[in-house]
Amino acid sequence: MIKKEYICAVYMSEQKIMNRYYLVLDVGGSHVRSAVADAVARKLVDGSSAYQEEIDAGASVSEVVASLCRAVAVVQ
Repeated sequence: MIKKEYICAVYMSEQKIMNRYYLVLDVGGSHVRSAVADAVARKLVDGSSAYQEEIDAGASVSEVVASLCRAVAVVQ
């Protein structure tokens, strides 16, 4: 699960927020995670489907890209 404290990774100026909602991707050495963040509230959107998939640290580029595509496709 993506920790709500890490939403700061989507850093926006307080004066100008271009879009309210953002897709957040967390790509680590052994996982891919995704969710929707609210830039105004600076937190994950309640009810947005957070997604997590374990990946092999030695996975090929095509396997990692496929995992990213699945992570993007399932988030609502």
